[in-house]
Amino acid sequence: SRRQREGEDKSAQRLSELAKARDEVATATEALETARPEVEAKTQEVRAAEQRKQVAAAEREQLLARQGRGQQFSSVQERNRVLDQELKVRASKLVEANNKIQSCIEREQKKEELRVQSTGESVKR
Repeated sequence: SRRQREGEDKSAQRLSELAKARDEVATATEALETARPEVEAKTQEVRAAEQRKQVAAAEREQLLARQGRGQQFSSVQERNRVLDQELKVRASKLVEANNKIQSCIEREQKKEELRVQSTGESVKR
């Protein structure tokens, strides 16, 4: 019966270890559940910070672009002069494009008039 006692002792030891492991799992689960809201809140804070970082980076890029344009000219007068020249060039291109459009419209109208006249004459014959 010594073997039986040793077997019972081992079984009791295993049951004790199992109960201890279950207690540890329960304690760990409880700790996780307790910490979950805090972890989720911190995760939200990190996401919000990342979003603010992206917005700040975009604003920074815009500011750097503005500074780059500002450094392109030595004075406001020079900038205005260059912009005025650019406006004149673009205005003349716009006038030229409008003239071409008008010319095309007139050509198409003449073609249409000739087509109508030619079909009208063929009907009269």
